[in-house]
Amino acid sequence: NKGTNYAQKQKYNLAIEQFNFCISADTLDIDSYYNRAFCYYKLNMVKEACLDWEYLMKLEQSAATKIFQENCNK
Repeated sequence: NKGTNYAQKQKYNLAIEQFNFCISADTLDIDSYYNRAFCYYKLNMVKEACLDWEYLMKLEQSAATKIFQENCNK
């Protein structure tokens, strides 16, 4: 996945673009939401990251619930 490769190289804006593309093709692409949230968080875009984690919580992703509680309820 191009997005993951960009994220590993700390090219978070490019990674977000790729994850956006994947999400637009499949709104239930859980991995892309997790990865996009990570990139947002690394860019200090906490609000956007929290929106992704919140969406994942609605999809009953327990890991997202924990991450959301640790980073978004401050």
